[in-house]
Amino acid sequence: MKETATTHPENPAGGTPLTLLLFCTNIRSDADFLRAAPHFDAHPHIHEWNIDRDDVDCVLRIFTGQLTPGDVIALAGNLGFVCTELE
Repeated sequence: MKETATTHPENPAGGTPLTLLLFCTNIRSDADFLRAAPHFDAHPHIHEWNIDRDDVDCVLRIFTGQLTPGDVIALAGNLGFVCTELE
């Protein structure tokens, strides 16, 4: 998995450096996105996230200061999605 610690421009007041976590998912359709979005949006430790649904791997990018890859995989799995770390 590619993982980089960076101070993300959206990080308020230059706080704790955020880590970019990258995952391959099966979040493809609009319905999938609408099912996942409220959970990612509301999560207190996800500062920013997006999914490239045009990519064959439906890449999920999450900027976080506290979550581990396992936390994200569990969150996606609880929503019924397949989510694996990108190498």
